[in-house]
Amino acid sequence: MKPEWSLEMKDIFGDSLATDNDVKPLRTTEQMNEAISETYWYRVGLSLEYPVMFRRRLDILVIPDEEYSMCSDNTKQLATILTDYMTYNCCNGQYINYPSMIKSLTDWIDATYATTQEQETETI
Repeated sequence: MKPEWSLEMKDIFGDSLATDNDVKPLRTTEQMNEAISETYWYRVGLSLEYPVMFRRRLDILVIPDEEYSMCSDNTKQLATILTDYMTYNCCNGQYINYPSMIKSLTDWIDATYATTQEQETETI
């Protein structure tokens, strides 16, 4: 039984069940990074990968108004953007989490498609 792809996976790779796939090629580093990230977290959801998560504060960083009451509205807005960034983008675990997935996928591709190519070569 094949698990159904998430909407994000379908957006990037297309729907194998649809007849009118309009899949755009991955042309930029950002698009490739997004595709790898979506694939990784999709596989985590299927228990095929087990992410290494960094320990971080579990609450949202809130600076009391008194700490920056003398600042301009623009500075306060910038402070909010930066504290949100610190809270939600704490640590990058890609260099730990992705290599095992990429190796697994490479092994699967080799096992699946190398055999097909070898069989075609033998019949010629």
